[in-house]
Amino acid sequence: MPNTIRYLMLGGFLGAGKTTTIARLAQHYTSRGLKIGIVTNDQASDLFDTNTLRAQGFDVGEVAGCRRRTGPTSSSPSRSVAALISWRR
Repeated sequence: MPNTIRYLMLGGFLGAGKTTTIARLAQHYTSRGLKIGIVTNDQASDLFDTNTLRAQGFDVGEVAGCRRRTGPTSSSPSRSVAALISWRR
């Protein structure tokens, strides 16, 4: 399957390690000759996760304005989502 596209969506609580996991997977995939794209999601644009991944040399797109609360109150922990897309050259 030389043209297989892989899509991984990773969600979790703030500080759970999503950005670290995405960066490590991206490094692994690129070392195997795969092209990758990363999409981050947060409450606004130009935030920490996007800048952290870009500083490591990854092509990162950003979708701002979508974060999910996990409980019934505004003080409930929030979760965010990041996606990693990979494909063969």
